Amino acid sequence: MSSLLWNIVVSTMLLQGGSQSYIAEGPAMQPNIYAEDRLTVVKATEKDIERGDIIVFQSPENNKMFVKRVVGLPGEKIKIKGNQVYINSKVIKEPYIKEAVKKAKAEGYAYNITDYNGGNKKIPQHQFFVLGDNRSNSLDSRMFGTISIQKVKGEVTAIQGKKLNSSN
Repeated sequence: MSSLLWNIVVSTMLLQGGSQSYIAEGPAMQPNIYAEDRLTVVKATEKDIERGDIIVFQSPENNKMFVKRVVGLPGEKIKIKGNQVYINSKVIKEPYIKEAVKKAKAEGYAYNITDYNGGNKKIPQHQFFVLGDNRSNSLDSRMFGTISIQKVKGEVTAIQGKKLNSSN
């Protein structure tokens, strides 16, 4: 049960027409993906993956499948302080968590309780830094490090049949 509280595990349902469906478990991607949401995933190359994309990958710690958001790309330096993510010392915009951060602040609690400082260390080539959208309840790159492109199963293109756009 505790692993479900700290990450989203996805289980394969079916393979059809170049896309694969997964069912999300756990709270790590809330408020954008909830437990039992059906995710449509398409195979993606390293060049296809951009900051803000949601990917499914094999956990570096076990064989479970996780779903997280890409925030850091190869060659970048990353720092997380409070609710801000810094890439190469500049704050990035994260519209997909804006309302959740605002709600947390209004209710008097921190949206992110786990800071990260990569210092001068750059994200290695062919690797990504991933975070759960529910920053205080996610097992992600802050704990297990970057994700190799070889572990990436694909990019989430739809949640519950609804296609994603840049603000998801």
